[in-house]
Amino acid sequence: MDTLGPQAEKPDQAFDAVAREIARIKQQMPNTYQAIQAKAAEPGGAQAYAWVRRALKGEPNCFFAVEGAQVAGVPFAVPGMMQDVLALMAQFGVPFGVIWPLGPRQGGGA
Repeated sequence: MDTLGPQAEKPDQAFDAVAREIARIKQQMPNTYQAIQAKAAEPGGAQAYAWVRRALKGEPNCFFAVEGAQVAGVPFAVPGMMQDVLALMAQFGVPFGVIWPLGPRQGGGA
């Protein structure tokens, strides 16, 4: 018996939804997709794909991208940050932007 109710999303449905969003990013957000690949190729960037998938499942503070009229991920929960980023993108005509979480510092610098 399903105790979660009819509105609950099954694991395979969640996987399918994420797969559809990834396909949409590849097709409709090519610069964003290139940025994801570049992030994953950086030293310590192995988490990039996991952050994208977590955001596409609805988790905030993992990944957010805007390209043209397309949006992917979940906005970051930093007061005022998203409004400022989107306003600056519009003001300066930035065609796309990707926001990543701050990762652990490397190199021991301050």
